[in-house]
Amino acid sequence: MSNNQNEKNTVLVQGTILAAASLLVRLIGLIYRVPMTRIIGEAGIGYYSTAYQVYNVILLLSSYSMPQAVSKLMAMRLGRRQYRNANRYFLCSLLVSAISGFLFFCIMYFGADFIAGTMLNAELAAFSIRMLAPTVLVMAFLGVFRGFFQGFRTMVPTAISQILEQIINAIASVIGAYVLFNKGLQTDLVKGTTEYSAALGAMGGTIGTLAGAAAALAFILFLFAVSYSTLRAKMRREPARRVFKYDRVFSDILLMITPIVISTFIFHILNLIDNGIYGSYMTGMGVDEKQYMSVWGVYSGKYQLLINLPIALATALASSVIPELTRAVEQRDRGGISQKIDISIRFTTLITIPAMIGLAVLGSDLVALLFGSGPSAADAGEMLIYGALAVLFFACATISNGILHGLGKMFTTVRNALIALAVHLIVLVLSLWVMSWNINGVVFSYTVFGFVVSILNYFSIVEASNFRGSLVKTYLLPLAASVVMGMCVYIINFVLTRGLGIVIHHAAIVRLISVCISIAVGVVVYFVAAIVFRAADETDLLDMPMGARMIRIAKRMHLLHSDE
Repeated sequence: MSNNQNEKNTVLVQGTILAAASLLVRLIGLIYRVPMTRIIGEAGIGYYSTAYQVYNVILLLSSYSMPQAVSKLMAMRLGRRQYRNANRYFLCSLLVSAISGFLFFCIMYFGADFIAGTMLNAELAAFSIRMLAPTVLVMAFLGVFRGFFQGFRTMVPTAISQILEQIINAIASVIGAYVLFNKGLQTDLVKGTTEYSAALGAMGGTIGTLAGAAAALAFILFLFAVSYSTLRAKMRREPARRVFKYDRVFSDILLMITPIVISTFIFHILNLIDNGIYGSYMTGMGVDEKQYMSVWGVYSGKYQLLINLPIALATALASSVIPELTRAVEQRDRGGISQKIDISIRFTTLITIPAMIGLAVLGSDLVALLFGSGPSAADAGEMLIYGALAVLFFACATISNGILHGLGKMFTTVRNALIALAVHLIVLVLSLWVMSWNINGVVFSYTVFGFVVSILNYFSIVEASNFRGSLVKTYLLPLAASVVMGMCVYIINFVLTRGLGIVIHHAAIVRLISVCISIAVGVVVYFVAAIVFRAADETDLLDMPMGARMIRIAKRMHLLHSDE
């Protein structure tokens, strides 16, 4: 196998490991969110989501960018076999994370009331915000250790720690939500309100986040203790050469972190801004806090939860492509750069476009299956129909951000995200105050943001690398195959739902059977259609995980000729 083929496989294998873990993490999150929603209700999920959005913003400011930054900086030095410098970047990153983690822990803990009440018009979300504060400090260290292993081009420690984190999170969140929700009911009974049970239940749900992060940190520290000796041995054997001074190391870290933080900050603050603007709009319309927080809970706890499942693939692939592209740039391998960009974008669209169509077609039934039928399920299903395009746009925006970071164009992502944010805010204000689209206006403007970022990033990649991808093969052919899949899935789901409804007089069982069979058929139809339409040929399949097995299946189905 050629070096280029090995390099391409490295990107996909490592990306797939992290993508599989990310998807599993999101699935676990989806599973435990179901009982938690039923325990604390839509209003509780609204408070939970509001606090989590604050946590995400604080987290990215303090440590979210550290895995990418550490992996990129270490990959640069390890590629040149500068092991002492790589170690110095790692140690200094730990110090930076400790300082920033403690600072933002204080801001989040002591400023919870101001953030929740004054900034977000959700006063009782302060309980959950304060509970999440210690997690910021834990995640600050966890991010650096994950970046350490990613710098060595292995995503396995990160993947396993993410899965462990989410399992512990799921268990502790459901238990915490149940216990504190019941305690809140007693408070409501004494005060004659109906709000404290939802707010305290949301607070109980955030307990799992801290427990999961602590478990993941303990696990990855164990792996680090075992593997760090390898790096120390390489440092001892390294020929005498100039070691960077600490001022340069800290300067490099800050220069690397700053643009990643700003661009990622804009992505994550998007929901926080939308939350505040939507809350102000609904308050001005005379709607009380619990009512509009229930609607926000449907948007953030159902719509965004489902669309983030396929987007997780792009996030994972972006994390794996950064150190790979960094090495290619350092080695001035133009062919390798183009190959990595092409395979990353095409692999992303091959997965997310059918996911987008599938969510639009099955969204209402998926929501009803997971969270129960009712008005909120219908609302979430409507959001998925109107906002399914966000899956493709945000996936492309995420992977293109990772590519630009790998190409060393970090500040370009900041510029593009700022432009998209300005467009988003204009569209959001018009959608709410002029068009009166309410929560669907939030969905529309959210989709617009992803579209603008992905378009601007694509042109920036072309400018930075002279990359020339195929619009037809990357987007149009997977879309055509996905449309065929979507029509088949819709028909099968419709027929099964009506037919089984006559025999089985239990709506939940009928929906479960119909959705599962429809998804299974959809996977097969898309696989066949993608090959027939040449969205993926034998060379593409070979580059993908389990590609050889897929090729054998395709040949048995006579989709590919045996002599190809």
